[in-house]
Amino acid sequence: MSTKPFKVAFICDRWEAGVTELTWQAEFVYFRLCKHMWATGKPVARRKLPQICRGCDIALECLEELLEAEKLFEDDGLLYNARAIDEHNTAVDLSEKAAAAAHARWDKHRTNEAKESAGNTTQQSNASCDAYASQTQTLNQPNTPPLTSFAHPPEGVPPNDGAAGQVEPEPEEPKPKRKRSTRVPEPWQWPGECVAILRDERGFDERAIRLEADIFSDYWRGQPGQKGVKLDWHATARNWCRRANPRDSPKAAGHSAPRGGPSADGFLAGLDRIVPG
Repeated sequence: MSTKPFKVAFICDRWEAGVTELTWQAEFVYFRLCKHMWATGKPVARRKLPQICRGCDIALECLEELLEAEKLFEDDGLLYNARAIDEHNTAVDLSEKAAAAAHARWDKHRTNEAKESAGNTTQQSNASCDAYASQTQTLNQPNTPPLTSFAHPPEGVPPNDGAAGQVEPEPEEPKPKRKRSTRVPEPWQWPGECVAILRDERGFDERAIRLEADIFSDYWRGQPGQKGVKLDWHATARNWCRRANPRDSPKAAGHSAPRGGPSADGFLAGLDRIVPG
């Protein structure tokens, strides 16, 4: 995660359009959780809900409302919102690219300065070498005793190999790619843990498991825009399977009748009592 400050785009109109069906308390809890994911790019642990939403006595009831409205999804005690995490990753990418461009401009400036300094040093070295060669040629003429003091280049004259002052840029390490939200994979098949949940915990047979996979795939392919993309489809599938009911398998998980509502069997039994057979 980048330690430099970054900006996350917050569009008021889009936010208002997305929370019109929520109570103001649920919107408050939703905003606090999204703000945490905007800042960290990570899901929020459910146990931290009272700390993050301090002052809201009905935070847990609001969380259930948000899960029912599919504003959040939960997996192993962690609360996710794919859009908030994506917006964090996008903001960090833009910030890092801007910082890299600034570093590149500064490195180029320093390289140019080093080249200019090397050019001046090379000119001075060439002048010293020319003077040395002229003196050596004069002293080595016939009838002129050679002077050993000029047998070697003057002290402090560096060799002119044309490489002085060049700065080799250090190679940049490749940055790992961040995970992005995607549509439901095509074709869709339950992962092994989902089959185990449906068979062992929810009582599905093989035919019902295959039917539930088709219902899951068709439901999410029919969702428009951001509502139809998820960061982790296996986590979404596990949540779906934990809510699935073999008696109501034609209905999408998470959209069954409210808890405590009248069942179809109870309605028929009451009808038999009112209208004798």
